Amino acid sequence: MAGNPLPIVTVNVSPAEVRVGSSGLYLQISVDPASALASTEVLNGLTALPTDTRQRASGILLAYLANVGPAGMIDVNVSNPAPGGGRTFAGGITVLTTGNALPAVTAMTPSLAAAGAADTTVTLDGTNFVTGGKVVIRSFPNQVTLTPGAVSATQVTFTLPAAQLTTAASFSVVYVNPTPGGGNSAAQTFTVQ
Repeated sequence: MAGNPLPIVTVNVSPAEVRVGSSGLYLQISVDPASALASTEVLNGLTALPTDTRQRASGILLAYLANVGPAGMIDVNVSNPAPGGGRTFAGGITVLTTGNALPAVTAMTPSLAAAGAADTTVTLDGTNFVTGGKVVIRSFPNQVTLTPGAVSATQVTFTLPAAQLTTAASFSVVYVNPTPGGGNSAAQTFTVQ
């Protein structure tokens, strides 16, 4: 019996920095799809994290980190069970006590567009938005990073390119405040019908 493969990490964990007290973060790790099993786990040290399994076939692992603290480093590993298998280091996350706050998105308008629509202006409402941040569109297995047009502490506007609106799909939208500190907001869902 050949056994399970060792996980092969192709892109280390993201984000690489978070603030003490952050909660509800999704960590993204890319692995070789041939080494992503239904039983593959993402570990915070030795503790398994809840993992979104919908994108395993494309090699994308999303793990949920409920609470962050204290300051220091979080070691993230990807593990496949025996027989064979094993654990692979997927990178570290620096936990900072100072710097930019974590952004929080409370609403996104619009959150729906027709397939084939032209470039669409989207507004994110919330708190802790910082100039210099980026909007990240995750439509698996792709990720697109956009520079917002306008940013205030409570609102961000950006243009969703027509290239993202060609066919029916759903994708996540997050705002990422820059380092030091900063990090990802919780994801909002944009649907193309």
